[in-house]
Amino acid sequence: MKKDAFYFSHDYNAQDDAKILNLRSEYGWEGYGLYWAIIERMAIGDGKLNSMAIGGLSVGLSHPKDRLLVFLEFCVEIGLFIKDSTIDEKMMSFDEYYSPRLLQHLKKRAILKESGKKGAKLRWTKSHQNSHPNSPPNAKERKGKERKDNIIDAKRQFAQSVIDTFNNITGKSIELDAAGNRMKNIWARHQQGATLEDFEKVIRCKHGEWKDTDQRKYIRPETLFVAKHWQDYLEQAGESDQRKVIDINKPWMRLFPDVYENQGEEAAIKRYHWKIQQDVNGEMYRGNYSYARFKQQAELLASLGHPLDLPSAEEEKRVLEKKRREMEESQVNSQRWAAMHDN
Repeated sequence: MKKDAFYFSHDYNAQDDAKILNLRSEYGWEGYGLYWAIIERMAIGDGKLNSMAIGGLSVGLSHPKDRLLVFLEFCVEIGLFIKDSTIDEKMMSFDEYYSPRLLQHLKKRAILKESGKKGAKLRWTKSHQNSHPNSPPNAKERKGKERKDNIIDAKRQFAQSVIDTFNNITGKSIELDAAGNRMKNIWARHQQGATLEDFEKVIRCKHGEWKDTDQRKYIRPETLFVAKHWQDYLEQAGESDQRKVIDINKPWMRLFPDVYENQGEEAAIKRYHWKIQQDVNGEMYRGNYSYARFKQQAELLASLGHPLDLPSAEEEKRVLEKKRREMEESQVNSQRWAAMHDN
């Protein structure tokens, strides 16, 4: 492993994340591995993937460029990546793909790195100011101070991870307060056994419950992480999390996990019904419609009380016949064009 390679956090249960399940349902474990390979390449650079570099990435990953582009667009569609279009100084347009969570991690790493440099410089300066030129440094005192500094850094790093998670879910941009009260509350809950995943569950639970009510003013670390309410919130989040388990055999959960989580199963079913209906209409327009292709979805949606508006057998036959004639005409025209150029 290269010396300049850095570690970035990877949730041990990432494979069961709703968006990852969506990815796996479409691409299997190959897609899971490809996703993390792309994340690693993003992390090596500035956290973003330039569309103009996809050719090189294709070679590096031994994955066809056209299939890689389709994969990236699918990741954008299900919310794993975000795509921004931009223009460089030469007025050339290109797209950039990135993961918001990875960018947060890289930003945090840069801040910690800079803080470490400043801290080391400050300790070195104070050590030289307070030491006698002929006196050997007190190794015991220095070691004790360094241990204390390391504990403080660990507290701040974990608290910052929680605050980053809070901002990512709520859309806010709060920071660790100067007095350290937020950090104290977060660290106290962590000392009681709370993990970063626990904090994320509580934040998601209460944000989903309060965001559209008068209680939204209490979506803040001072309320969510205080000892008085923490255990109740954590138990509530656990119950909510159990209710929101994604069943990959239910396509509306798999395709629209955010709708299911935030608006409920009925809303996700309606969104799924809309998508399949659009697919039917599109296939009719292109002349490729076949009832057999949509039979399973049609029967499933009908059983849920959301029947599809399907063309009749006569309409399907008419569309297929029209498509057949168009293909024959196209073939004849191609033969005529070839014959003209041969002569």
